[in-house]
Amino acid sequence: MAADLSKESQDQGAAGTAHTGETERDALGVKTFLGLIKQPIKDALPGTYTLAGDVETVRSWVDGQGGKHLFVTLVEKTDGQTYNLKVRIPPAVCNTLEDGGIKPSTKLLVIGKVNLSKNEISLDASSVEDIGLGRLYRLIEGWRKQYKPLFERPKKSLPVICTKIAIISNKQTQGFEDFDRYLRYGQAVLRSTTMQGDKTAESIAAAIQEINARGGVDIIVIVRGGGASSGIFEYNLPCLLEAVAASNIPVGSAVGHESDVPLLDLAADVRYGTPTHAAKSLTDQYEKLLESIRKAGLQIEGVYAGRLDVINTRLVAVLNEINNAASHRYQLVYAHVVKLGEMIDRTFDAKCQSRLQAVNMQLDKIELAYRKAGERLDMQKRHRSTLIVAAVVVLVLLAIIIWLVRR
Repeated sequence: MAADLSKESQDQGAAGTAHTGETERDALGVKTFLGLIKQPIKDALPGTYTLAGDVETVRSWVDGQGGKHLFVTLVEKTDGQTYNLKVRIPPAVCNTLEDGGIKPSTKLLVIGKVNLSKNEISLDASSVEDIGLGRLYRLIEGWRKQYKPLFERPKKSLPVICTKIAIISNKQTQGFEDFDRYLRYGQAVLRSTTMQGDKTAESIAAAIQEINARGGVDIIVIVRGGGASSGIFEYNLPCLLEAVAASNIPVGSAVGHESDVPLLDLAADVRYGTPTHAAKSLTDQYEKLLESIRKAGLQIEGVYAGRLDVINTRLVAVLNEINNAASHRYQLVYAHVVKLGEMIDRTFDAKCQSRLQAVNMQLDKIELAYRKAGERLDMQKRHRSTLIVAAVVVLVLLAIIIWLVRR
């Protein structure tokens, strides 16, 4: 049966190939096909249509007469699908636009006629109105000027390390998971609130006031991940800016991507850029403090170690000087004693008693002289000099006694 089925399949394939070859000779080219349906489409969709959509891309072109044309892609995301439509805005309509044109991420209200340009359906606009972020953009710029003194006020300083951190966010908000993952130091307390949509600014402002009333934290960090520009519009509202400025506790802004700069960033005491950057920065505070303490300890240890070495060297030098001085004095005394003994041997005769008295007087003088010398030596190191003088006296007396005994 397998063989039969294979043969049948081959027969069908041969027939299909023959049919394909025949249709290719009669097929229309893509350009021809689009040309054929262009007019019927226009005829089937007469008049003008009004539609609204978010601007995804904007491209400009200047024609030979200097007229500016805009080619805008409108997008709508719904039911998990994305739908795009090209809109051509002629020079006459471009000249009516405010603020120099159309910006991506805004929302347009377009009136125009259906057209088939090249290979896609598009809309030739006869009227365009900015109904989205163009209007919001103008509001933000107005607030930027109005609250400039608030932005330029002296900002509150953070502690050396923030051990207690109040987080305004919620666990479903983009960015909270990143912040929680990278924060490795400190006690964090989550104040859950709305982070997107209407009333977001009012909710966050109320949370700031509540945390200030409760106290007990070093910093308040507002955490929200990135998103469309319209999604972070609430972070420009005056009620939030004023709540941040009125806070007695420093407020950090960790909203959006690094490129997003809502007015909250300007009002906050610290701008972190992203939730991840906020968590890493707060953790780095602690790690930098530890490193500073470690370096200070090494510096102190090095300074005192050096000073101890200097003191020890000086002590050794002083002791050497004392020893050298004592040795020299001892040698002098010993030489005097030797000379004295020789003098006694030469001069001592039968008149022992009278000469002995004279010798005693000489010894007294010598003793007095060496006592004075001992006092001078005592000014340098009394205890060593006293011992040396005493030793000299004892040696003299012993020499006399020995000599008397020998006599």
